[in-house]
Amino acid sequence: MDKPDRKRIQKNWSYLKENIDVGGTVFLDKLFESVFSQDDLERVKAECTTGDKVDRCLRILYTKSAGYNEFCQALKASQHDFVLETLQMTVIDLKEIEEEEQKILSTLKEILHEYYERADHTCFVMKEVIQDDVQYEFSQKQQLFEESWDYIDKALKEEFPDSLFKRKRRKEKIYGIKRKTDYTSEEDDSVTDRENEDSPARKMTSKNQTGNESQGKMSTVTKPLKDKDVHALCAILKARFLEKGIEQSILEIFVKEDVNGEVFCTLSMEDMHYLFPKERLPNFSFGQRKLILNIRDEMVQAEKNGLLFPDNNPEEEQSDVKEIGPGAEYSTDYPVSDKFRETFRKFGFAAIDRDKYLFDSILTSENQITNSLLETVHNFMYEEMDENLIPDWIAKTSIPYIASCLNERVNGTIHFGVKVLPNECTLKGNIIGLFANKQKIKRRLFEAIRNAFFDDDFEIVSRCVQPPQFIRVVNSESSDLEGCQSGKRFIVEIDIIPSSSLVEEIAFFVKNFPSSKEGPKRCLYRFQKGTANPMILTGEQEHSFMNAKSKINQERRNQEENRIQSTAKTTDLRQQFLNLFSAGNEVLLEEIYPILFLSSLESDLGEEFIAENFEFLNDIDPSVIFDFDSCSEGKGMFHFVEDDQEKIFKILTTDTFDKNSEENLGKDALNNALEDLRTSVIKPWVFCNGYQPIRKDPLKKLAWKQSRSNGFKEAIRFFYGEIPVDRAIIVFLLFSKNYDIMLDAADEVLSKFPDQWILLATNESIANHWKQNLLDRESVDKKTLDKRCIIGMPWKHVNEMIKKVMGTKATSISEIPTSNGAFCRLKEKTRNELFDLDILSANECDNDLNIAKDNIEQHRKNVEEAFFRGGLVQWWNLWFEEDHVLKRHMHKRLVDEIRNVCEGYEIDDDSKVGIVRLVHQPGAGGTTSAKQVLWELRKKYRCAVARRITEQTCDQIEKFRYYEESENPKPPIILIDNEDEEKLTNLFARLENRARILSRRSEAPCKVYCVFLLCFRRANLPRNSLDHTFQLRHELNQQEQKWFQRKNDHLQEQYKTKGGVNPMLLISFNMLKENFNKDYIKRAVQEFVNDIKNEQEQALLCHLSLMNTFDLDFQSVPISAFDPLMTNFKNIKYIAFGSVTQQRRGFRETSWEVNLNSSLLVLVNRSARVDCSSQLKGFCIINQLFASEIFTYISSKKHMTTSEMMMQFLGSTVFKSYNRSYEALKKITKDIMKKRELLSTGRKEYFSPLIMEVINKESVDNAAKILEMGFEMFNDAMIAQQIARLYMYAKNWDKAENFAKIATQMKPENSYLWDTYGQVFKRQLTDMYLETSKESSELQEKDAVEAIKLGFKAIQKFNQEQEKSEKEHGVKFNDAGYFAEMRTVLILLEILHFCPGTNVPRNLKRFLNDSHYIPTFCKNLSEEAIQRIKSFQFRTNTVMRIIEEQSSQLKSDIMNNATVCKPDFTQRNSLAYLRENLDNYFGENSDNIPSSLNEQDRAEFIRRRVRRLVGNTLTTVLRLKSKEDGQSILKNVEALLFQNCKSAYCTVTDIIQLVSVSIVRNLYKENADDEYRGLLQWSKRALEMTGKSEERPSLEIYMFLVLLHWPTVRRYEKFADDLCTVKQLQDVIKKWKSIFFQIYPRQREDAFLHRGDTTFFFLGRGSAFSEIVYYEDLHEKGDSRYFRGDSVWRKQNVRDRLQRVQGILKPQGLEVLIDIKSPRGNIETLVITTSLPVAQRHLWNKKVYFYVGFSWSGPKAFDVSLEETPSLETPRPIMSTGGSSVKVNSGLQKYRDVSNHEDYQKKMKEFKHLLKKIEQLKKMKSLTERERELVMREGKIISEREDLMKRREEFLSGAFFT
Repeated sequence: MDKPDRKRIQKNWSYLKENIDVGGTVFLDKLFESVFSQDDLERVKAECTTGDKVDRCLRILYTKSAGYNEFCQALKASQHDFVLETLQMTVIDLKEIEEEEQKILSTLKEILHEYYERADHTCFVMKEVIQDDVQYEFSQKQQLFEESWDYIDKALKEEFPDSLFKRKRRKEKIYGIKRKTDYTSEEDDSVTDRENEDSPARKMTSKNQTGNESQGKMSTVTKPLKDKDVHALCAILKARFLEKGIEQSILEIFVKEDVNGEVFCTLSMEDMHYLFPKERLPNFSFGQRKLILNIRDEMVQAEKNGLLFPDNNPEEEQSDVKEIGPGAEYSTDYPVSDKFRETFRKFGFAAIDRDKYLFDSILTSENQITNSLLETVHNFMYEEMDENLIPDWIAKTSIPYIASCLNERVNGTIHFGVKVLPNECTLKGNIIGLFANKQKIKRRLFEAIRNAFFDDDFEIVSRCVQPPQFIRVVNSESSDLEGCQSGKRFIVEIDIIPSSSLVEEIAFFVKNFPSSKEGPKRCLYRFQKGTANPMILTGEQEHSFMNAKSKINQERRNQEENRIQSTAKTTDLRQQFLNLFSAGNEVLLEEIYPILFLSSLESDLGEEFIAENFEFLNDIDPSVIFDFDSCSEGKGMFHFVEDDQEKIFKILTTDTFDKNSEENLGKDALNNALEDLRTSVIKPWVFCNGYQPIRKDPLKKLAWKQSRSNGFKEAIRFFYGEIPVDRAIIVFLLFSKNYDIMLDAADEVLSKFPDQWILLATNESIANHWKQNLLDRESVDKKTLDKRCIIGMPWKHVNEMIKKVMGTKATSISEIPTSNGAFCRLKEKTRNELFDLDILSANECDNDLNIAKDNIEQHRKNVEEAFFRGGLVQWWNLWFEEDHVLKRHMHKRLVDEIRNVCEGYEIDDDSKVGIVRLVHQPGAGGTTSAKQVLWELRKKYRCAVARRITEQTCDQIEKFRYYEESENPKPPIILIDNEDEEKLTNLFARLENRARILSRRSEAPCKVYCVFLLCFRRANLPRNSLDHTFQLRHELNQQEQKWFQRKNDHLQEQYKTKGGVNPMLLISFNMLKENFNKDYIKRAVQEFVNDIKNEQEQALLCHLSLMNTFDLDFQSVPISAFDPLMTNFKNIKYIAFGSVTQQRRGFRETSWEVNLNSSLLVLVNRSARVDCSSQLKGFCIINQLFASEIFTYISSKKHMTTSEMMMQFLGSTVFKSYNRSYEALKKITKDIMKKRELLSTGRKEYFSPLIMEVINKESVDNAAKILEMGFEMFNDAMIAQQIARLYMYAKNWDKAENFAKIATQMKPENSYLWDTYGQVFKRQLTDMYLETSKESSELQEKDAVEAIKLGFKAIQKFNQEQEKSEKEHGVKFNDAGYFAEMRTVLILLEILHFCPGTNVPRNLKRFLNDSHYIPTFCKNLSEEAIQRIKSFQFRTNTVMRIIEEQSSQLKSDIMNNATVCKPDFTQRNSLAYLRENLDNYFGENSDNIPSSLNEQDRAEFIRRRVRRLVGNTLTTVLRLKSKEDGQSILKNVEALLFQNCKSAYCTVTDIIQLVSVSIVRNLYKENADDEYRGLLQWSKRALEMTGKSEERPSLEIYMFLVLLHWPTVRRYEKFADDLCTVKQLQDVIKKWKSIFFQIYPRQREDAFLHRGDTTFFFLGRGSAFSEIVYYEDLHEKGDSRYFRGDSVWRKQNVRDRLQRVQGILKPQGLEVLIDIKSPRGNIETLVITTSLPVAQRHLWNKKVYFYVGFSWSGPKAFDVSLEETPSLETPRPIMSTGGSSVKVNSGLQKYRDVSNHEDYQKKMKEFKHLLKKIEQLKKMKSLTERERELVMREGKIISEREDLMKRREEFLSGAFFT
């Protein structure tokens, strides 16, 4: 029919339907005679109404070429002339028709261009092929091509002018064109065999030949069961036998008897008896035989149903991830209910690349037709067949379903590749997939629709049937399933949308389908009632449908209209997330702890996509990330976060938490790992299903449950216990459908965090299985599921949303200075790796990406307000310079000092770590001043603030120092603010060790390795400061006060004119403005505290102020620690955006800290972090001054004492929870109980500030209650120690002993606890002595025995302390046990003065020194006890020697540099007094030896006399050198020692002392060759006697021998025969060094706790004694002992006195070779070490010159250089610009009058006499003026006596230094 005629009919369609009479005229007969076929006629007659009949006629006529003319004839014949007239008078717009034709022509040209290309005239294409292509492409555009060939011919001529049309043998061909080779290809198609021509004839041929072709192609097709060999069969049966409990040995018989598939399929019970005879298998029952046959029958039936049994590859069986082949079957490893539940593709929408189905997953749909025609009816189809047959099968199978959907007017989708599973209630399908050739399927479907439906319905059907969609089938790893060489697996889905506007009231008949000679040529399809199964209607059913179809269509139209009107409200997903995550706020205001759970990623997610969409993974600041991806091949979210975002995480697996895993086989391995997680700042990333970089492969679900689920559960329990209650937010992120294991794991998570989770997924197809599975398992209810699952938000939007809510700031590029003056970029990853350091960039704040230029003024106000409120100073405050932060009066001096130390001007040679100290009172601005220094120096030196000190801090400082640097970089400046002293000294020691190693390895000298700016907070500023120390007090000078006044005026003016914060609320600023005025602080506190009415807020402030008042470290208290206290405080008031209240449904409850009173917030700061794990956020009062005043005011208001407040705090609910915040709270609480304050004298207070406050203002009993309650709560050994010390203080000895014992039992290896244990008995002994001395009365025998027992107990504990301290690896060596033992002995000896038989000094001395004398009181003592008392002199001699040697042979501990101040006096200061006191008991006062003594006793007498005169070490002998009578004493001692050395009772100690005394006496003496020769012999003899009687090896033996025997020219001239050989010397040196490390194991070179050994003597010029030069004699009078720098070697005095020696410096610069020429001319070599490593490589292997010094570890080469005569140099003067550096006075002068028993007793007797006299005078009636004055002085005398006793007690106990 021509277009104009169509237009006429179309314009009059309704008119025609109303005015043509079909039934009563010949109208139909005429049409049947001319154009209608029998089918056409029957279809018209089948319509029930006239209008429908006419409608059908018109549609049929549309498809007939001569339809219009015949229609007109029929109208005439049936007397419808009026209709014909109306039709012919209808005006047609030809222009409109012409435009339509042009569109058709343009579309035709596009199609031809797409399909064909020019070619020579030997090539051709069949005409019918071109027609097919055109019709197919129009159908894909849902259009019908009804035009004649002329249209196509016209388009061909325009597109291909050279083409020719020819007709040959009834075949019409177009020459000069050819089909393009990829005419059927698509981007993701992989079809390899293409046909050049696609004619119907060729299609049929291809179709018929596929059977033969497939034999070669499908070599991988699964064989049928009967064709399998015996091995393949056994592999299949293995799992089934295991499931049924059949022994695997049966399969061995199958193999032996060659039971293959064919035999297995025909097995009978008779065969079974033959295979398994009873005599061979007596236990193989009938039941088991029957089971095998049942298994066979099930497998055969399953194969008939389409299930295949692929051959199992042995290698695949060992793998957890199996490759799926073309014959894949769905898994039977676990029930259908456990398989992944897929979600249908969105109906009516084209599939996108991300649409995928998981292989072996389940699709579920209701299989009944519902009342809704708009709900989709699904049908699943699957058959195993050759892939070449699939397109025709799909096309053929689709037609009945399409027709049924159209006639039912119901939406439908048919899914090919989904296997139906048996189910009664729902339609379930197992996704398997097909190997689909997309173009062929589309073509065959088009052809099938064209052939199946009548022409008049074809256009409508084409528009209702959507193009087939191809959804990829992937495996669990989200990769395509490869199955054969020609394609991938797909699910082919065809949507049918019978829109009412298209189908109207049409009945869609199918012609000649199915093809049957006897059956009807046309039929009508509908669904069987209540099902989605198509059926052909009977005549009666057809008639019924024709009557009802108008109603059906009207119902469809109504439902469509209703759906449009009731469009569902779209959920605001962003607000839903905010409600759950941040309680509806735009930014997070509270403390939460997110935990992320990540599913596996889609395999095709590109790096760019991940980078653009997942930055939030780190921005959300997760406490832990649980990753269910195994991170293979460098892919995965972890690699993105670590490599692209440059973040640092700690990699863990579930094995880390499983106590039975290999990781945790070692002792305490699991506990150590968990403790590391608690304390580490690095966040954990837990791989839950393997981590392939360490060869931990992913497991499938069953294996995971067996192997890894336990570790996962333990991990969840661990983090559940660590995170404060109700503050965790669990975020599940579903990136793909591969989350079956994470879904199983979710039960454990949801049980621990039931209302604290969120799920994020981009679409329902991913999340649907998750939701349905949780509902089925009743893990959650549907309401909760809908509320907490946020589905549909793209990851890009999620990323932007979370970054905004977390307030994420963009990171600008950081630059740090280099040693050459340039700047280098600090990589973000490197910065994150240095997590212990807050690095200050040279360009800090300059290019902040988060602050717009127009917002800089507002930002200035914000940071200023935060700082003036009491917040920590920020770098932004310093960027605004003095507008924000005042530079204090000492700022310039402090900066200059740091510069000097960095340049090495103010640092000792022995130390490479420079230290400058800033000691400040709390709130005085010390931290701010220190940061100002860093800010000023940031562009010249690398600067950082230590966030914490951990085991990694040393490594991080080293990395920071060398980052992109030269060999000798400038030292970095590290600010360390109020850190733990032990951690600080440990870090200092480690860095010193690194510097020493560097000096050995680097050629360039390292002056300064790094510089510490140490900031100490001290309430009591030290009296005696070390060098480089500055102090800040609670006091401003006038200039500083003026600055604050000016700033206040500015703030007031700004407030009046521009508004903002009221300056009255900036209380930290106002405190400084008022110059720390206590009245201002009191007024402010009262005003704000009184405004806090809520009881819970009052309790919070009370507890917080208590902790901040008494916590010396002023630590922030975790916010979440107060959760139990503030439980009912939640939701009291919450306002978000005006009228939004907390009660809105769907909101997460807001934490209480968001709703606090404004007055409370003025007094309190929220600090960033609490502990080193950098997780807990905390509260603290703005500063300690305010904290103290708040606590005082609250306690006065409550009328409660400090102890009552503390007890109330300990009993409060804050201690009822157990998590990470509780641990932090517990630490602070324990600190305030036991941490003692450092006093201005340098010693520590007796107890912590809290306990001292209670003792001083209340009672010891109340203090004890606090400590005992704390011990009961925390079970801390150190608190038990404090209780013992408190009871010692109260002289409650039994309880003191009990708690000291408890402490040592809890920590038996802690030497300090043993010290406390010993002190209990020593203090008790001291108290007994003082009470006895007070009355100067004699002790009862039992009391004397008791005193001795106490002394023994104390000594035994101190010996334990000594033993433990030797094994400890702390920074400082604990030598207190040695001093305490000597003091105990001394006290015990003092008590013996009051015992019967020893109360006369002569008798006491006799008892101690005469082995036969036993006093009367000893009759109740054992012989062992008596001998122990008599051995005191030997033990004290040994202990004294240990102490003195340590102090003299090792240099002063450089770790002391890391302390805050010098104490007024130390243990070692009292050493001389101790020695003097003990010598009074064990020494002899006269050189006259009693004649009554035998030779052995004479020797002992001499030793006692010598010890009394010169001590027992070289150091004490050298002290006599500078005394006026020193020479005479040394001469007398030398004579005495000669007597001993020549006696039969000579000891090696006698010889050592003789050599010591002789060297010192003859030092620098000329012409003393005989004496020198004698010493050569004595030194040899001492070496021979070594080890025979010594308790402790003596280094003097080796030093004296090497010193005296060192070969020089002059010595060879005079003493050649007496000197040791060079080899002997070398052996002695080797032995010497070995003994040194035996005595001092900590001094080994590999130990970082290293103190240098001292050097007493050098090799000098001259001869004999003149060649021995004492080191201190090299210094001019008044010089310090150790010089800074090498300038000492350039002094004239040194050049004149020391001998320069020649040698060869060995490689590495650690040793020199010295050639010694013997008197006979032989050359021998000595090897000695260098004093410092010589890093200058140009000196190695060269001749060098040096001085020889004799240190305590052996001879060393000093000042190694190429210069034989070093140039002179004026020593650099040492200047300290430090603050209040005060020279140390001898604080022991205070104890001079109580340092010995005689003086003390003399004073006590004087007091006793005076008091006795006063008592007598008070009884007299009349007194003289002088006597009255004496009586009036009674109180003063008693006070002086008490002071004397106190000082005596302090001296004896050593309490003055503790």
